[in-house]
Amino acid sequence: MRGTLPDRYRQRLHSVIVRLYDYIKLSYIARNVTHVFGSRIISYDHHEAIVLCLVKDGEVWIKEFIEHYFRKGFKHIVFLDNGSTDDTLQIAKKYANITILETKVPFKDNNILLRRYLIARFAKNRWSLTVDIDELWDYPFSDKVGLGALLRYLRGKGANALIAQMLDMFMPCLPSKKVDTLKAYDHYDISYVKKDALAIRGGFKDFGFSSNRDLNNKISFHKGGIRAQLFGLKNIWLTKMPLLFYDKTIQPLAHQHFSNNVNIADISSVIFHYKFTHLLRDQIQSAVRLQQYSGESSEYKRYMHALKNNPYLTLKQSTTKKLISVDQLIDEDFLVVSASYLEMVRNIAKTDCNGHFT
Repeated sequence: MRGTLPDRYRQRLHSVIVRLYDYIKLSYIARNVTHVFGSRIISYDHHEAIVLCLVKDGEVWIKEFIEHYFRKGFKHIVFLDNGSTDDTLQIAKKYANITILETKVPFKDNNILLRRYLIARFAKNRWSLTVDIDELWDYPFSDKVGLGALLRYLRGKGANALIAQMLDMFMPCLPSKKVDTLKAYDHYDISYVKKDALAIRGGFKDFGFSSNRDLNNKISFHKGGIRAQLFGLKNIWLTKMPLLFYDKTIQPLAHQHFSNNVNIADISSVIFHYKFTHLLRDQIQSAVRLQQYSGESSEYKRYMHALKNNPYLTLKQSTTKKLISVDQLIDEDFLVVSASYLEMVRNIAKTDCNGHFT
């Protein structure tokens, strides 16, 4: 057909339209965010990092969330609240080094841009970790290697992004009432985790992923896990890039699970994910009713169907294990570390009589 644009021009035009749309939407979000509590401007060095979290009704997790990340050495935590009706914000305000923002911009269709707004506002040319309220991040040998040492190592290798593999944590059975601590969710199962190359079709690549450099090709793209094993959700993505140094080369949060034009570090980290709490049944009802997640909340419809057929679903299987230390995930080939990272760990142990270096 005469007059049809060549594919390369179509792609360029599409890219321009997307960037213009995102710019307009981000401007709209910026005008509809209100400062509620804490510092408006956060100053921190290149070897420090902050946590960015989009939250709604996170009362169950927020105390342990805050204390976990401060214990890991993060400088500050920023919450963007999206309409909490519980005590999430009241609990957060009890802590120092917390900033709270609020917005009424709907989560649906704005999930990625709300997170990208936080990175653009608080983390230019700095490290930040973008996580959900039910996610606790950790990394290999964190009992020996402080966060500052990790960040210096990553920058020294030329990395500006760190892969994290999500690990669903659970109790043997889905609880019907609140438990005292997230530490009770100390079981996991990786027998149904499917591993592929990061850029293979069927995962990141289908959604426009591109990286500058992968410093360790042993790091893989994970899918499935316990959610495949018990709910048939074989295509659930378990791989993210939560830790970023947002320099001018990166396109941050091109997708909820990845950023583009990144140099991926030579080790991987873990996100302990606390989905299977006593709140799951209520979350299922809400997600299905509002259809606010991808595929009209198709994942939550699977949970609903399974629990309807088996209200007393047992999560613990013959392949389930108990978590003692993040480092056991290295031996199980769930996490990857490089020879140079291990060398740094050994050097730290030699030079610091306390076995810890920041």
